[in-house]
Amino acid sequence: MNISLKKPLLNMVLLSLVTLSAYTYAGEAQSYLQVDGRWLVDNNGHKVVLRGFGLGGWMLPEGYMLEFPNPYSSPTKIREAVVDLTGEKAATKFFELYESNYVTQQDLAKVKSWGFNSIRIAFNANRILPPAKQKDPEQLVFDESGMALLDKAVRWSAQQELYVILDMHGAPGGQSSHNIADAVDGALLWEKPEIYQPRTIALWQALAKRYNENPWVIGYDLINEPILPGTEELGWEKLEQHNNQPLRDLYGRLTQAIREIDQGKKILFIEGGFWAQQFKDLTPPWDDNMVYTFHAYPAPSKVEQLPKYVKELHAAGYPIWFGEGGENYSKLKWQEWLEHNRAFTSMLEKETVGWSWWTTKKFSRTTQPWQCFLPEKFSLIRNYLAGHGPKPSQAEAQKILFAYVKNLQTKRCEFIPEMLQSIGGKLK
Repeated sequence: MNISLKKPLLNMVLLSLVTLSAYTYAGEAQSYLQVDGRWLVDNNGHKVVLRGFGLGGWMLPEGYMLEFPNPYSSPTKIREAVVDLTGEKAATKFFELYESNYVTQQDLAKVKSWGFNSIRIAFNANRILPPAKQKDPEQLVFDESGMALLDKAVRWSAQQELYVILDMHGAPGGQSSHNIADAVDGALLWEKPEIYQPRTIALWQALAKRYNENPWVIGYDLINEPILPGTEELGWEKLEQHNNQPLRDLYGRLTQAIREIDQGKKILFIEGGFWAQQFKDLTPPWDDNMVYTFHAYPAPSKVEQLPKYVKELHAAGYPIWFGEGGENYSKLKWQEWLEHNRAFTSMLEKETVGWSWWTTKKFSRTTQPWQCFLPEKFSLIRNYLAGHGPKPSQAEAQKILFAYVKNLQTKRCEFIPEMLQSIGGKLK
């Protein structure tokens, strides 16, 4: 279905976002990185390999990172759980503390000090365009506080001279039916395209205008892990039957909308369908400044282990970025997993494929630089949500959950130097 934005709606969106407290950069108009063949090059023509982290769990909370049980695994369901346990007013305070503690200016300074050069900021469109506030299809309503979070992370990254990729981790309506898309009623981006695709296009064009003059924002990861209806039923065994054409069509409209703003300035990071691994219908490139992006759990350590369609992209000489992966090591012992990390990051860098580790911080896991710890009695919260125990009193739930969010402070988390060094991090 060919869906186009009405100009009055688009102009309204751009005007509303420009009036927010945007972080602007009064410097060069050109982004610091551009695509040149299969490489990324800086303004001096030097090749650059992206090495960095995704800020996962921050603007799109995921249950597995936070030790919230199913069905409380998406941002919407996690908020429902906290409201149920603490009340609306306390829940609002909880999430304010959550967002301020999860990612800090000092955290990004650490990333830079370790020798990395990039940050993939994963955001939830629902945090910026709250679905409940979208009453009039001709007038989108933005949440200033959500946009302010993006501004803050971009500002901190620029101060550390870290390249920024904005990642729409959850698209309006949901690009899949999974919790990582904050899907409530299915993959509505595809099932109700007349409603949710114009919102997606409008949001990206607004972001393109907002960060157009910031050279540290090098590009946009347009849709995280899109899964087209019907493809999940076909699964891994019938990849050839997957249909990515609706995804290709939406990417085309997003490209046109963004290029109206930046005239090719920013890199467009294009994820494949079906967990960012299926690139059928998405070649050849339709823009001179785009990069194909794949994810893999566990990460491949040899070129031969790259997903089938990614190997084809690599053989064709197209620019590729490993946008997410690294934490799945359930079949490996700790030291074997560390060696695996060294192997796959070295392989990717040798092949001029940049990478982004998922992520910087989680509860109860050692697969990222900082491990956070659950507070005493959190099992009462988890058991209740899983249907295995009574509901704690509101006072007790508030005490537990405010201790929980306090434990997100980096100073209260355990730093894991071996993990960091396994992906090339340098410790002073």
